This record gives sequence, C-alpha cells and structure tokens, in this order.
Amino acid sequence: MSHHWFPVPSRTDRIEIIPPSSLSADTLYTLLTAADRQEWKNKVGVTSPADGSAKVTTRLLCSGRWVFKTDESHRGKEAEEIRNRHKRLRKLAQNIPLWHPDKTWFLLVVDDWYWPVTACPLLSTLRSLPSPLARLDYWLRCLEWALELSAVHHLGLDLNPANFAIDAEQPQRIYYIDDETYPALTLQDIAEAIVGRIPEEQEVSTADWYQWGKSLRVQL
Repeated sequence: MSHHWFPVPSRTDRIEIIPPSSLSADTLYTLLTAADRQEWKNKVGVTSPADGSAKVTTRLLCSGRWVFKTDESHRGKEAEEIRNRHKRLRKLAQNIPLWHPDKTWFLLVVDDWYWPVTACPLLSTLRSLPSPLARLDYWLRCLEWALELSAVHHLGLDLNPANFAIDAEQPQRIYYIDDETYPALTLQDIAEAIVGRIPEEQEVSTADWYQWGKSLRVQL
C-alpha cells in the first residue's frame, strides 16, 4: 500500500495517458518515481497572496522541471467517469489554447484508486514575478483574455493570479495553469477578483492603481 502524499505508481502500466500526449508512460513513471522529486505540500491549503492552491485536497509534485497536479477529492474506484472528464478537458485543450501545448492528462492507478493527474512544464506564475507593475500588467492581460474567452466560448477561468503563468523563453504568452474551468464570467466575478487583488499589492501606489484602472476601463 502506498503512503505517499502525492500518488506514485508501482509500475508503468498503472499509467493511462489521455492522447495526444507529449510524454510517454515510461517518461511519466520515471518522473513520478525520481529520487529527487519534490512534494509541494507548502503550496497547498494556502490563501492569497501565497502562491499555490487553497484546496487542502490538492496534491502537487515537481520533478524534472515538470509540475504534476491532482486532487484527492476527484479520485475514484471507477475509472469511466474520471476518464471521461479528463477526455473532455483534453479535447477542450485541443480546441482552445488555454494551457501549455505540452500539458499532459493521464490517469494513475494506486491501491485500486483512479487519480486524474496532469503534468505541465514548470512555469513562472504571475504571483512569482518580482516587479509589482509587471504583475499588474500581466494580470490586466489575463483579465482581457478571460473576458474574451467568456464572451466567445462561454468559458470561465479562475481569475486568481496564481492560476496564470508565463514561460521565460516566451514571456509574451500567458498560460492558464489551473485544471478547472467554469461557466461564463459575470460582472460580479470580475469585480470580486479586482477588489480582492488591491490589498495584495501594497507596493503599488495609488497613482499606479489609477492608471491601471484607466487601462482596465479601456479593456472592458
């Protein structure tokens, strides 16, 4: 019986990939069982402005510059429902470029439990950017992108800056790194996200917030 906080497969055939995938089952097994893998317990059950997931059931693992994510509350004894949900997300990723193109969806079988897992290249979240003004600039772009997705595809994103990230080699491209999507955004969703953000950025001056608000008004 496994006692790992993040589920670890006992062998390669305990991994079921949802195609298409940039990673093979052998590669996933090697990463998940690597001696230097790191369970990110410190990034789970945190609240803003900490970088991570507020859900205590989330499980995060970093290995070989890949980040693995699953949720204990989403595991199950029957594979079909979990498999179908993952297939829907994989199809969504093919139709709408929300996530990094190398992101991989797979099922992991550990102790007769089926875990829905994703693997994404290690990226820099907006919260981790050192410049407050750079964080605001990127977040403005995230809001614009989220509003467009909501209007065109009736798809809602979690607007927490911890759910958006960039690749240092392509800093102009923003990726969504949360695994969850939601119904189309409402004006209240946008307003609550903005109001909740202001006290987190204490280094930002009133004048800079004013200019940011003017830019936001143009976007809206």
